Amino acid sequence: MSRKVLRAPIELGGIALPNVQTIQDQKGIVNVMRQLQLGKEIATDFRILPAQAQLDSGLVHPILHKTDTDISYIEPGMIVHLHDRLDALDGSIVIENQLCPKLQRVHDESIMEKISKLPGVKPREVQHANQCRKYMRVITIAELSTLCGRYIEPTRFNGRWRAKSRLRWPRQPPPTGPMWDTFQRLVKRAFCSRNMNRSKTQNIPLDKPLGSWYNIDRHVDYNAYRTQNIICIRPPTEGPSIYERYETVGEANYFTRQGDRFKLPFKSHPISVTEGREGHIHPDNQYDIVEYPNYSQYEVNDDEEIDTPSMDILRASEELIACSDGSYDPIEQKAAFNWRIVTPMEQGLTTSSAPVNTNPKYLNSYRAEFAGLRGVIRYMLKNDLHQKKITLYFDGQSCVNALNSNHDFTAASMERAESDIIQSTQKMMKDFKDLTIEWIRGHQDDNDEMNIDDRPLPVRLNIQCDLAAKECMKPKKRAPPLEGAKATLYLETNIVTAEMSEQIHYAAEAPAMMKHIQDHLRRTSETVQEINWRIIGRAKKRLKLHESIRIMKMMYGWLNIGTQKQKTGQIEVCPCCGKETETQHHLYTCTNDTMKQTLNDSIATAKTKLVKQGIPSDIYNEFIEQICLATHAEHPDNTYTVNRNRMNEIREQQSRLGVDAFLKGFLHIEWTKALNEVWTPPDIDSEGKKIHKKDPLEQSVCLLRALWDIFEAQWACRNDILHGKESHVIEKDTERKTKRLLEFKTKKTELLRRSDHWMIEYPADDITKCFRSLVRCDCAKFQMPMMLNSYVATGVVFHQTSTHHPRILMYDYGIATDGKIVFWGIWAGGGFKAVGIKKQTS
Repeated sequence: MSRKVLRAPIELGGIALPNVQTIQDQKGIVNVMRQLQLGKEIATDFRILPAQAQLDSGLVHPILHKTDTDISYIEPGMIVHLHDRLDALDGSIVIENQLCPKLQRVHDESIMEKISKLPGVKPREVQHANQCRKYMRVITIAELSTLCGRYIEPTRFNGRWRAKSRLRWPRQPPPTGPMWDTFQRLVKRAFCSRNMNRSKTQNIPLDKPLGSWYNIDRHVDYNAYRTQNIICIRPPTEGPSIYERYETVGEANYFTRQGDRFKLPFKSHPISVTEGREGHIHPDNQYDIVEYPNYSQYEVNDDEEIDTPSMDILRASEELIACSDGSYDPIEQKAAFNWRIVTPMEQGLTTSSAPVNTNPKYLNSYRAEFAGLRGVIRYMLKNDLHQKKITLYFDGQSCVNALNSNHDFTAASMERAESDIIQSTQKMMKDFKDLTIEWIRGHQDDNDEMNIDDRPLPVRLNIQCDLAAKECMKPKKRAPPLEGAKATLYLETNIVTAEMSEQIHYAAEAPAMMKHIQDHLRRTSETVQEINWRIIGRAKKRLKLHESIRIMKMMYGWLNIGTQKQKTGQIEVCPCCGKETETQHHLYTCTNDTMKQTLNDSIATAKTKLVKQGIPSDIYNEFIEQICLATHAEHPDNTYTVNRNRMNEIREQQSRLGVDAFLKGFLHIEWTKALNEVWTPPDIDSEGKKIHKKDPLEQSVCLLRALWDIFEAQWACRNDILHGKESHVIEKDTERKTKRLLEFKTKKTELLRRSDHWMIEYPADDITKCFRSLVRCDCAKFQMPMMLNSYVATGVVFHQTSTHHPRILMYDYGIATDGKIVFWGIWAGGGFKAVGIKKQTS
């Protein structure tokens, strides 16, 4: 069986067999995330590691966020391993306030990122280039080039020039001459490919000259800086940062000394200067600075679309009323939230809606409700509304209890679902002066016809939030990191906030499994995505291990049936009818009377169960009809009627997956959608509690279990026949072995040694008659091993003795009931190595 299937998530039909690499990923990534989010001593120590690795790599983006960049040229360690595993999982970790160098100028690039992507470069050469770069204490090409941004001076590669960096670089010996030659050659290939043959004493022009300087803090100290009207020059003496200050006079093109400065002016950038007469300073470069581009670590805007027509009204009020709610669609696997803020007089309405971005598999109303609570609290804090008396109404009792609890977070508690959101929200709540979170019963408009305007203000806000959230379920490319969570884990484009270990396992094993499923079903990836995988996961989690393994074999064609036995030279015919090669589909179409009766009984039982489980009649009748069409069985009720137009749509969608896929349990999502269309909310009993009722997903699970129950009945019936007296497999196997035994008699000179001829010297009729009475005997040495325990199973009175021999471990023989035939065998090394049949002489 394929390892992909065994290790696949239960949701995809596997059994999640442990894989050492996946277990290491789960333990390592989860522990790192929980410690970073906890933010205590271990997190402080851990943050040093990515900062050091960032400096060693020479990249200008966080190495744990953009994990598709090769960093194999730096020293192996925990961060490199974590980076590579995140890359394999298509994941990333965003750490708040993590040290990360920035580009210095327009058209600037990371030296090592460009070199590592050059074709045909040996890993050793990249390592040598990185050693030279670290010795020079530079990160980008702007720090290596001249201040004009057009050349690289040849003296940069002589081993004596080093940038005056304020960062703490690792101590290392100077690179050797060949290492400098390698570094210079690779830099020319990466940035100066048009002028590779310049003399070593000439400036090397850049392929793309650098542009304006960015307004950022720089780790390299330069000799001179300028703004539009000021030039600051650093004196050559080392010591405190004191700059000589020069200013321009009117329209003059020179600067004169005007005292000292202890800090560089705002929006200044490095330049080179020339000294003129009378102490005048002439700048060699024009003032050219721009703001640093907003390179987001994610592909969406952090702020939601917020409607704030009258913020002044909210700020003028001493008391505010807020409400939040989340909505979740289990069929479409989408969620969104909406929150509203008003004054007690219902003025200054401010509202916001946004979809919830996380793995759709683990979306739920709990996650959506927390996202809305966090959104409204963050908004009030950012807009200075936290000093007012605020009452926040919410219809999620568990969320209210979680936020109102006052317990310290530990590494163990961070394992709970949505713990990072709870922690970041509680951190923001500490800044509020008077914030009260109260629970309110939700969906009060579902069970009565009261006008919404006649309801209390909190109830009206809750109803409006719920309706607005349902209208906002639109997917986004990627969610922003959780502010205040200290670290955020992404897998693909989804934030991981719950079931982290399970999601890591899915990311590790699912891609290979999905490719296997496409090959197995012979369908495209788009068609495979239309399978309702959630109900497969729910159904398999409720099975015992041996049942789950059997269903897995059935789903992916690994049952021990004729097509599998044929691969190893065994009997491939159906044990029930014996007419053709046994396939998995033949289990349902076998012409054996017992198999046909079992199929009809199991279909009738499945229909009865579906009726009791509350499945709508249109759905279960169409479902049973499709089973009957696929198995050539008769429908248990020929008088049913269905909504043919809608059912034809379901049948057409299911047919895209194929008949065999349907019988294996690969149900199209259209079944669940159809169930959702006719589903009604549960009624309320006399005590005000909802009466238990299966939702559309649970009803879909019932359909799937009905299919699997039919398979289990057919499989059990087939195995009973296989091991019974009417088995066609045993009959054909007996004929094959008898024929082989007779072949030893007719070709004894070719197949046996001369000393063994006496073993087979008896009439052919005796061989046939005796062997057929021992149908379970097999062959070993001569392809005829006769297991002694099979003699007893067939009713033969067996007498056994043992005799030791220098070359034989054990000698066993038995005597048949008629006293005419002796069966003997030599037992050695755990099995019979020789067998024989001989007439008894006395």
